[in-house]
Amino acid sequence: MAYNKAAVSFDPPRPKLTWAEIVEYSTIAKFDLLRSGARQDIHNLEWANARNREATVCHLKILRAQEEITRLNIEIKRIATWIVDEGTAFDHAIQESQGDIILNGTVHAFVAQRRRLNDDLQHKLRSIYALPGYTGACGIGEHQEGCAGEQLDETEEYLDEEDNVIVDDLFEGVVKLAGEK
Repeated sequence: MAYNKAAVSFDPPRPKLTWAEIVEYSTIAKFDLLRSGARQDIHNLEWANARNREATVCHLKILRAQEEITRLNIEIKRIATWIVDEGTAFDHAIQESQGDIILNGTVHAFVAQRRRLNDDLQHKLRSIYALPGYTGACGIGEHQEGCAGEQLDETEEYLDEEDNVIVDDLFEGVVKLAGEK
């Protein structure tokens, strides 16, 4: 660790740090390194004040929540559109499989299962639409040619893994809230 090598060269020598100690430090007030090694007293700076840091974190969380609401409004409409497009694709698949009894039976079984799931999703969507403060559109978006909605706009910004977890957690929370109504 570079700090520990440099710490012994100071006059007086600074205390060495272990990784466990670094991880243990949860606030700037506990970080003796900043107190003893800084050229100026950082405790008087605005960012060193715990209330200011907490307010900043809250502000950033609110901004992020607003971004998530916008994104969820898009995804909710996308799911609603997908369900309608998938229903159309199912009708087409059933029609196409009419000549083959085995294939038609398999298609019917699959379609019946997916329609039950889609009915559940539509029920959840109606619950989301009814939530106080819901700002998204109620209904479907534009249908995409030749598919059941799986194509995304080429300029689509994909969410990273952390964003996916957050969106999943938010969606589960919204669905849970909707179920409690």
